[in-house]
Amino acid sequence: MLSNKLTDEQKIEWFDRAMKFAVERKYVFEMVAFKGGESVWAIYDWNAYFTEERKVLNADGELEPDLPFEKHDKAFTDRTRFSFDQAFELVEMLAMLE
Repeated sequence: MLSNKLTDEQKIEWFDRAMKFAVERKYVFEMVAFKGGESVWAIYDWNAYFTEERKVLNADGELEPDLPFEKHDKAFTDRTRFSFDQAFELVEMLAMLE
């Protein structure tokens, strides 16, 4: 697992990068759950984050409408919720595309 291989300093650097995305008004990274000792992350579009039409990044790197919690099904959570490692990899992929 990548997060186990990162030092605390590297994790802090990763979170700083995540906050940079938020500050630059691209994405908002939000830890949406903590299950079994692991964090679960969602990545939202900054421009729609504070509206009722929030959009969440999926595993394909595309934005899709965020659903109310009661409408989350397994397919939705599989597409739009990430472990620390998956979120890290998606951030790396997005950075390379810029």
